[in-house]
Amino acid sequence: MYLTYDKYVSMGGKLNTADFAKAEAEAESLLDVWTLNRLKSPSVLSDLEAQGLGDAVSNATMAIIDRLDGIREARKAIASGQVVTSFNNGVNSFSFANGGTTNNQAEVEAYVRVCELLPIDVVSACVCFNNAR
Repeated sequence: MYLTYDKYVSMGGKLNTADFAKAEAEAESLLDVWTLNRLKSPSVLSDLEAQGLGDAVSNATMAIIDRLDGIREARKAIASGQVVTSFNNGVNSFSFANGGTTNNQAEVEAYVRVCELLPIDVVSACVCFNNAR
């Protein structure tokens, strides 16, 4: 668990405990993907503490939780083909996403925010670097 309920509430979180548990698990899952599971390594966590970034993981988790509704809505819209990818009004012409070709902008924004909150050695895509799995 990257963020406890008590810390979440102290950071201004409004979800009840049951909703928080679901949201935290989903946020943790996204963080694990985006950090190549580096946050599961005790040495990475101790390195963050040593750098004075002990709250960075909690802050990143909170940032994702705050954006989960938008991420979920965008995923549903993309999956159902509701996202317009182009429009031409030389009398109406629309193109819709097919579920695999459109970026989820809400998720992209959340990822960018996480990259701002965590140091590069945690979010780097260098697969062999810093205990990545």
